[in-house]
Amino acid sequence: MFRWFNTKSLGFKLGLMVGTICLLLLVVGGLGWLSVDRLREGQIELTDNLPKMADLSKLMRVHLVRQIIQEEMIVEVHDDKAFEDNKGYLTNVVEKQYREVISALNSRTWTAEERQKLDGAFKRLDQYDAQYAGILDQARANKDASKVGPLMKTNIFEFKVPAEKDLLWVIDQIEKTSKERAAKDKDYAQNASLFIALCVVTALITGMSIASGLNRYITRGAAEIKKSRYPDHRLLLPAHGLQFHGAFRHHGGDGCDRPVHQSRGTGAEPGRRPLLRGPERHVPVH
Repeated sequence: MFRWFNTKSLGFKLGLMVGTICLLLLVVGGLGWLSVDRLREGQIELTDNLPKMADLSKLMRVHLVRQIIQEEMIVEVHDDKAFEDNKGYLTNVVEKQYREVISALNSRTWTAEERQKLDGAFKRLDQYDAQYAGILDQARANKDASKVGPLMKTNIFEFKVPAEKDLLWVIDQIEKTSKERAAKDKDYAQNASLFIALCVVTALITGMSIASGLNRYITRGAAEIKKSRYPDHRLLLPAHGLQFHGAFRHHGGDGCDRPVHQSRGTGAEPGRRPLLRGPERHVPVH
Protein backbone atom coordinates (compact mmCIF):
# COMPACT_ATOMS: atom_id res chain seq x y z
CA MET A 1 0.00 0.00 0.00
CA PHE A 2 2.71 2.50 0.98
CA ARG A 3 4.86 1.44 -1.99
CA TRP A 4 1.96 2.23 -4.32
CA PHE A 5 1.34 5.49 -2.49
CA ASN A 6 4.97 6.56 -2.79
CA THR A 7 4.81 6.24 -6.59
CA LYS A 8 2.09 8.88 -6.84
CA SER A 9 2.63 12.58 -7.37
CA LEU A 10 2.53 15.20 -4.66
CA GLY A 11 -0.71 16.67 -6.04
CA PHE A 12 -2.38 13.27 -5.98
CA LYS A 13 -1.32 12.69 -2.37
CA LEU A 14 -2.56 16.10 -1.24
CA GLY A 15 -5.85 15.57 -3.07
CA LEU A 16 -6.27 12.13 -1.54
CA MET A 17 -5.64 13.45 1.96
CA VAL A 18 -8.06 16.38 1.62
CA GLY A 19 -10.69 14.26 -0.12
CA THR A 20 -10.54 11.49 2.48
CA ILE A 21 -10.83 13.89 5.40
CA CYS A 22 -13.71 15.77 3.72
CA LEU A 23 -15.53 12.50 3.04
CA LEU A 24 -15.22 11.42 6.66
CA LEU A 25 -16.35 14.84 7.85
CA LEU A 26 -19.35 14.60 5.53
CA VAL A 27 -20.23 11.18 6.94
CA VAL A 28 -19.87 12.40 10.51
CA GLY A 29 -21.91 15.55 9.82
CA GLY A 30 -24.65 13.62 8.01
CA LEU A 31 -24.90 11.02 10.73
CA GLY A 32 -25.02 13.72 13.38
CA TRP A 33 -27.84 15.49 11.54
CA LEU A 34 -29.80 12.24 11.15
CA SER A 35 -29.31 11.46 14.84
CA VAL A 36 -30.59 14.86 15.91
CA ASP A 37 -33.57 14.58 13.55
CA ARG A 38 -34.46 11.11 14.81
CA LEU A 39 -34.23 12.21 18.44
CA ARG A 40 -36.33 15.28 17.62
CA GLU A 41 -39.06 13.07 16.16
CA GLY A 42 -38.93 10.86 19.23
CA GLN A 43 -39.31 13.87 21.49
CA ILE A 44 -42.29 15.09 19.45
CA GLU A 45 -43.96 11.69 19.75
CA LEU A 46 -43.36 11.55 23.50
CA THR A 47 -44.61 15.11 23.86
CA ASP A 48 -47.80 14.24 21.97
CA ASN A 49 -48.41 11.20 24.16
CA LEU A 50 -48.46 13.20 27.38
CA PRO A 51 -51.63 15.19 26.53
CA LYS A 52 -53.32 11.99 25.37
CA MET A 53 -52.71 10.28 28.68
CA ALA A 54 -53.80 13.42 30.54
CA ASP A 55 -57.09 13.59 28.60
CA LEU A 56 -57.80 9.88 29.09
CA SER A 57 -57.19 10.18 32.82
CA LYS A 58 -59.39 13.26 32.96
CA LEU A 59 -62.19 11.44 31.12
CA MET A 60 -62.17 8.61 33.65
CA ARG A 61 -62.10 11.05 36.55
CA VAL A 62 -64.93 13.21 35.19
CA HIS A 63 -67.08 10.19 34.42
CA LEU A 64 -66.57 8.92 37.95
CA VAL A 65 -67.84 12.28 39.26
CA ARG A 66 -70.82 11.99 36.89
CA GLN A 67 -71.62 8.54 38.24
CA ILE A 68 -71.48 9.71 41.87
CA ILE A 69 -73.79 12.66 41.18
CA GLN A 70 -76.19 10.49 39.19
CA GLU A 71 -76.44 7.99 42.02
CA GLU A 72 -77.08 10.81 44.49
CA MET A 73 -79.85 12.12 42.27
CA ILE A 74 -81.51 8.70 42.38
CA VAL A 75 -81.09 8.38 46.14
CA GLU A 76 -82.46 11.89 46.74
CA VAL A 77 -85.27 11.59 44.21
CA HIS A 78 -87.77 12.25 46.95
CA ASP A 79 -86.05 15.56 47.87
CA ASP A 80 -86.80 18.02 45.09
CA LYS A 81 -84.32 20.67 46.26
CA ALA A 82 -81.39 18.27 46.60
CA PHE A 83 -82.33 16.72 43.29
CA GLU A 84 -82.34 20.06 41.48
CA ASP A 85 -79.05 21.12 43.07
CA ASN A 86 -77.31 17.96 41.90
CA LYS A 87 -78.90 18.21 38.49
CA GLY A 88 -77.74 21.83 38.07
CA TYR A 89 -74.14 21.00 39.04
CA LEU A 90 -74.18 17.94 36.78
CA THR A 91 -75.48 19.88 33.79
CA ASN A 92 -73.56 23.14 34.14
CA VAL A 93 -70.17 21.86 35.34
CA VAL A 94 -69.57 18.13 35.03
CA GLU A 95 -71.32 17.57 31.69
CA LYS A 96 -69.46 20.54 30.21
CA GLN A 97 -66.08 19.09 31.29
CA TYR A 98 -67.12 15.66 30.04
CA ARG A 99 -67.98 16.90 26.54
CA GLU A 100 -64.82 19.00 26.33
CA VAL A 101 -62.54 16.08 27.11
CA ILE A 102 -64.41 13.84 24.64
CA SER A 103 -63.93 16.49 21.95
CA ALA A 104 -60.21 16.80 22.80
CA LEU A 105 -59.71 13.04 22.51
CA ASN A 106 -61.48 12.91 19.15
CA SER A 107 -59.23 15.66 17.78
CA ARG A 108 -56.00 13.79 18.51
CA THR A 109 -54.16 11.32 16.29
CA TRP A 110 -54.41 7.62 17.22
CA THR A 111 -53.38 4.31 15.79
CA ALA A 112 -56.10 2.17 14.21
CA GLU A 113 -56.26 -0.14 17.21
CA GLU A 114 -56.35 2.75 19.69
CA ARG A 115 -59.07 4.48 17.68
CA GLN A 116 -61.13 1.28 17.71
CA LYS A 117 -60.83 0.99 21.49
CA LEU A 118 -61.75 4.64 21.99
CA ASP A 119 -64.80 4.41 19.74
CA GLY A 120 -65.93 1.32 21.65
CA ALA A 121 -65.49 3.10 24.98
CA PHE A 122 -67.42 6.18 23.81
CA LYS A 123 -70.23 3.98 22.51
CA ARG A 124 -70.57 2.15 25.84
CA LEU A 125 -70.58 5.44 27.75
CA ASP A 126 -73.39 6.70 25.54
CA GLN A 127 -75.30 3.46 26.21
CA TYR A 128 -74.72 3.97 29.93
CA ASP A 129 -76.17 7.48 29.71
CA ALA A 130 -79.20 6.23 27.79
CA GLN A 131 -79.89 3.51 30.36
CA TYR A 132 -79.41 5.97 33.20
CA ALA A 133 -82.04 8.33 31.79
CA GLY A 134 -84.63 5.53 31.88
CA ILE A 135 -83.63 4.47 35.40
CA LEU A 136 -83.87 8.06 36.65
CA ASP A 137 -87.35 8.51 35.14
CA GLN A 138 -88.50 5.32 36.82
CA ALA A 139 -87.09 6.40 40.19
CA ARG A 140 -88.77 9.82 39.97
CA ALA A 141 -92.10 8.25 39.05
CA ASN A 142 -92.04 5.87 42.04
CA LYS A 143 -90.25 8.27 44.39
CA ASP A 144 -88.35 5.21 45.56
CA ALA A 145 -84.68 4.58 44.89
CA SER A 146 -84.66 1.04 46.29
CA LYS A 147 -86.49 -0.40 43.31
CA VAL A 148 -84.01 1.00 40.74
CA GLY A 149 -80.85 0.21 42.69
CA PRO A 150 -80.25 -3.15 40.96
CA LEU A 151 -80.92 -1.52 37.59
CA MET A 152 -78.26 1.11 38.25
CA LYS A 153 -75.75 -1.55 39.31
CA THR A 154 -76.44 -3.55 36.16
CA ASN A 155 -76.02 -0.44 34.04
CA ILE A 156 -72.62 0.28 35.60
CA PHE A 157 -71.20 -3.20 35.11
CA GLU A 158 -72.69 -3.68 31.67
CA PHE A 159 -71.51 -0.46 30.07
CA LYS A 160 -69.30 1.74 32.29
CA VAL A 161 -66.84 -0.92 33.47
CA PRO A 162 -66.10 -2.25 29.94
CA ALA A 163 -65.66 1.34 28.75
CA GLU A 164 -63.11 2.00 31.51
CA LYS A 165 -61.24 -1.18 30.55
CA ASP A 166 -60.92 0.07 26.97
CA LEU A 167 -59.66 3.44 28.18
CA LEU A 168 -57.11 1.77 30.48
CA TRP A 169 -55.93 -0.38 27.57
CA VAL A 170 -55.27 2.75 25.50
CA ILE A 171 -53.34 4.31 28.41
CA ASP A 172 -51.23 1.17 28.82
CA GLN A 173 -50.58 1.06 25.08
CA ILE A 174 -49.36 4.67 25.07
CA GLU A 175 -47.03 3.99 28.01
CA LYS A 176 -45.67 0.88 26.30
CA THR A 177 -45.09 2.70 23.02
CA SER A 178 -43.37 5.60 24.79
CA LYS A 179 -41.01 3.27 26.67
CA GLU A 180 -40.15 1.34 23.51
CA ARG A 181 -39.47 4.53 21.59
CA ALA A 182 -37.30 5.91 24.39
CA ALA A 183 -35.30 2.65 24.50
CA LYS A 184 -34.82 2.66 20.71
CA ASP A 185 -33.71 6.29 20.73
CA LYS A 186 -31.23 5.52 23.50
CA ASP A 187 -29.73 2.59 21.57
CA TYR A 188 -29.63 4.63 18.39
CA ALA A 189 -27.86 7.49 20.14
CA GLN A 190 -25.26 5.13 21.60
CA ASN A 191 -24.60 3.42 18.25
CA ALA A 192 -24.39 6.77 16.48
CA SER A 193 -21.91 8.06 19.06
CA LEU A 194 -19.71 5.00 18.58
CA PHE A 195 -19.82 5.31 14.80
CA ILE A 196 -18.99 9.03 14.93
CA ALA A 197 -16.05 8.29 17.25
CA LEU A 198 -14.87 5.58 14.83
CA CYS A 199 -15.05 8.02 11.92
CA VAL A 200 -13.06 10.61 13.85
CA VAL A 201 -10.37 8.08 14.75
CA THR A 202 -10.27 6.87 11.15
CA ALA A 203 -9.87 10.46 9.94
CA LEU A 204 -6.99 11.02 12.36
CA ILE A 205 -5.22 7.81 11.38
CA THR A 206 -5.74 8.50 7.68
CA GLY A 207 -4.46 12.04 8.00
CA MET A 208 -1.40 10.96 9.96
CA SER A 209 -0.64 8.16 7.47
CA ILE A 210 -0.92 10.43 4.46
CA ALA A 211 1.07 13.17 6.21
CA SER A 212 3.82 10.63 6.97
CA GLY A 213 3.91 9.59 3.32
CA LEU A 214 4.09 13.21 2.24
CA ASN A 215 6.94 13.83 4.67
CA ARG A 216 8.94 10.95 3.21
CA TYR A 217 8.20 12.16 -0.29
CA ILE A 218 9.31 15.73 0.44
CA THR A 219 12.41 14.57 2.35
CA ARG A 220 13.49 12.32 -0.51
CA GLY A 221 12.90 15.11 -3.03
CA ALA A 222 14.97 17.53 -0.95
CA ALA A 223 17.81 15.00 -0.79
CA GLU A 224 17.74 14.55 -4.55
CA ILE A 225 17.82 18.31 -5.10
CA LYS A 226 20.80 18.65 -2.75
CA LYS A 227 22.61 15.81 -4.48
CA SER A 228 22.10 17.34 -7.91
CA ARG A 229 23.39 20.70 -6.67
CA TYR A 230 26.46 19.31 -4.89
CA PRO A 231 27.87 16.45 -7.05
CA ASP A 232 30.34 13.81 -5.88
CA HIS A 233 33.56 15.64 -6.98
CA ARG A 234 33.90 17.41 -3.65
CA LEU A 235 36.72 17.95 -1.18
CA LEU A 236 36.27 16.23 2.11
CA LEU A 237 37.30 18.63 4.86
CA PRO A 238 37.48 17.91 8.59
CA ALA A 239 34.97 19.80 10.69
CA HIS A 240 37.71 21.28 12.93
CA GLY A 241 39.96 22.46 10.08
CA LEU A 242 42.50 21.07 7.64
CA GLN A 243 44.92 18.40 8.81
CA PHE A 244 47.61 17.61 6.29
CA HIS A 245 49.41 14.31 6.63
CA GLY A 246 52.12 12.87 4.41
CA ALA A 247 55.24 14.28 2.68
CA PHE A 248 55.78 17.84 1.54
CA ARG A 249 58.81 20.09 1.21
CA HIS A 250 59.94 22.45 3.96
CA HIS A 251 62.55 25.18 3.62
CA GLY A 252 65.06 24.87 6.39
CA GLY A 253 67.05 27.63 7.93
CA ASP A 254 69.99 26.91 5.62
CA GLY A 255 67.93 27.49 2.51
CA CYS A 256 67.76 23.81 1.57
CA ASP A 257 64.57 21.87 1.10
CA ARG A 258 64.15 18.89 3.37
CA PRO A 259 61.46 16.22 3.34
CA VAL A 260 59.16 15.98 6.34
CA HIS A 261 58.66 12.43 7.59
CA GLN A 262 55.42 10.85 6.41
CA SER A 263 52.80 10.29 9.10
CA ARG A 264 52.12 6.68 9.93
CA GLY A 265 49.10 5.14 8.31
CA THR A 266 48.38 7.91 5.83
CA GLY A 267 49.40 5.97 2.78
CA ALA A 268 50.76 9.21 1.24
CA GLU A 269 53.90 9.27 -0.85
CA PRO A 270 56.30 12.13 -1.60
CA GLY A 271 55.06 14.21 -4.46
CA ARG A 272 51.43 13.00 -4.12
CA ARG A 273 48.52 14.98 -2.85
CA PRO A 274 48.05 14.46 0.88
CA LEU A 275 44.95 12.77 2.26
CA LEU A 276 42.60 14.59 4.58
CA ARG A 277 41.71 12.96 7.92
CA GLY A 278 39.34 13.66 10.73
CA PRO A 279 35.55 14.08 10.88
CA GLU A 280 34.72 14.93 7.28
CA ARG A 281 32.30 17.43 5.87
CA HIS A 282 31.61 18.26 2.25
CA VAL A 283 32.89 21.54 0.88
CA PRO A 284 32.53 22.29 -2.81
CA VAL A 285 35.64 22.91 -4.88
CA HIS A 286 36.06 26.51 -6.05
